[in-house]
Amino acid sequence: SQIFGVKNIGIFMGIGNESFASQITISTVSSRPLGISIADFNNDRILDFVIVNYSTYSISVVYGYASGRYSNPIIYFTDYNSFPVTLAIGDFNKGSYLDVAVALYVASAVPRYTIWKQQ
Repeated sequence: SQIFGVKNIGIFMGIGNESFASQITISTVSSRPLGISIADFNNDRILDFVIVNYSTYSISVVYGYASGRYSNPIIYFTDYNSFPVTLAIGDFNKGSYLDVAVALYVASAVPRYTIWKQQ
């Protein structure tokens, strides 16, 4: 079932003894996140994640830092009233960078976003 009052993503870091450290909370500001995927978008060998935001018609990318902290979310908007529900990550266009495909509840096409491009 969908939980429509969600405002946060919780992260639990493993500490190596079959347990986890206290939750790290990242606010999604009432965006109603429906899903999350993890990958190294900027090739720094630290995992980042992307969040599907149902009620704000967007996805958010959050970069991980070596310190165990995370960046503020960077938001990419889908079409108005598109209601993104899930996503997939891959190098869809063979451009050597990870792309994100977003499945939309109400739309005729699936937008694709290139998340990171090195200069």
